[in-house]
Amino acid sequence: MLGFAAFAFSFFTMFVFTSTSRNKRENRPHSPRLKMAGYFLCGLLLGGSAILALIAATGVAARL
Repeated sequence: MLGFAAFAFSFFTMFVFTSTSRNKRENRPHSPRLKMAGYFLCGLLLGGSAILALIAATGVAARL
């Protein structure tokens, strides 16, 4: 299940990056949905890294 989630997340990220680079190359504005998808990805990555940093700082994984 984790493999599928990683594949889906990387596919979604690749789609957003490809779309933004194409829009920049063609001098077109980004759609609001594309901007929201980018903000969602940034928030998801920031939240995940904060949780992992908290786990590492408190040593929760070592107690399991």
